[in-house]
Amino acid sequence: MDKEHLCKTTMPVQNSGYEYELPTTADGKICKPSRKNFERLCRQLADEIQITQAKLAGNKAMLNDLFARLDKLKEEKTAKFTEKGSVEACVNNMSVNINKLSEKIGQLQSKLQYRDLQKLDNAIRKLQVHLDSRHFKHCEEKKIVAEIDKLNRSRKVVGEYLGTQSELKALRSSQHDKRAARDRVIKEIVAIRKQEEDTREKLTTCKALESQLREEMELKNNQKQSLKEQFTKHQQTYAEQKAAAKQVDLDNKQKQQQQLNWLPHHNQTRCLGLAEKVADKQQTAEMLTCQQLIEFCQRLTKQIGDDRSSQRQKKVGTAYSALIDGLFMMQCLVEGSLVAFIFELIRCWLHHMI
Repeated sequence: MDKEHLCKTTMPVQNSGYEYELPTTADGKICKPSRKNFERLCRQLADEIQITQAKLAGNKAMLNDLFARLDKLKEEKTAKFTEKGSVEACVNNMSVNINKLSEKIGQLQSKLQYRDLQKLDNAIRKLQVHLDSRHFKHCEEKKIVAEIDKLNRSRKVVGEYLGTQSELKALRSSQHDKRAARDRVIKEIVAIRKQEEDTREKLTTCKALESQLREEMELKNNQKQSLKEQFTKHQQTYAEQKAAAKQVDLDNKQKQQQQLNWLPHHNQTRCLGLAEKVADKQQTAEMLTCQQLIEFCQRLTKQIGDDRSSQRQKKVGTAYSALIDGLFMMQCLVEGSLVAFIFELIRCWLHHMI
């Protein structure tokens, strides 16, 4: 099976975060870095960063709208407070006038016997009829005439009273309308304040979302940077592992070459040692053979020198034959050029002696 199929080629995503995992083989070795997977993760992060940026832009636009809404509500509230102040000033001024009119009406009431012109006219007419229909004493008549005169003089006061009373009524009605307008403005101010509170709550939510999105953006940028660093580290680790494996292979090859070089040398040395041992043995044998031949020749020379008799030819022939037989036997026992040379030398020597 191909090593690539044994590699953990996935780089898991946990909690919306990217965690680079070194892909390894079944035996624990690090696989070759997969640029394809690395670029795939980078694209995923780039897409998520782009989405977060779009969310940030939308949230920023909403924040701007909310701030503009707050400014507008503040202007409206300021205008309403101004209107409320103006209405309240008018109401207060009316209250002062109402108090003055009420006080004036009170003063006029103290001067009036009748507060209605019709009633006043009826009273005057009744007194006049009473005065005309009966005869009174001079003092009583004078008293009735004085009462009619008094009532006639009070007609102006009654008119002023009624006018003041009518003015007071109109002023109170206007004050009532102003107070209603003030209450309406107050309700509008309360509504504006409620809108401001709602807008501020939305602002708080948007600010929290902006903070969250910025943290998410920073996190994703850090993840992207970390992913690049981890991939670079993976490449370095893989390169180091590859270099180490190459060095191990090189060392193994060197060891194998050393073993291969050592074996022939060892065998050659061993063979040379064996050859030297064989040569030593052969040389020893040759030396032994030469020594034996020298001793044999010495004995033969002494025998030939001592015996000058008539049987010389017979003995030499016998000795020569014995020498030939001995040398042949030695040649069979020891193979070598030295033996052949000595054999030829003795043969020539014997021929000369004979």
